[in-house]
Amino acid sequence: MKPDPAEVQKYFKPGQWNEMTITARGRHLTVFVNGYKTADLPDDPGRLEGPIGLQLHGGMDMNVRFKNLKIKIL
Repeated sequence: MKPDPAEVQKYFKPGQWNEMTITARGRHLTVFVNGYKTADLPDDPGRLEGPIGLQLHGGMDMNVRFKNLKIKIL
């Protein structure tokens, strides 16, 4: 299941905190936004270890904030 931007946008709550859960097992990724599965797909080949980055893709004037980040070895 590849993410469809229009479908994913339906699950975001503008102006509120949103919860995302991202699970990476080997080369498989699963993403939930506010409890809804929005992606379930194989990751591109590449390294299995490395830094974690958080970013915002946009073209509008906006802010992004993160809280309660948890990283757990599976």
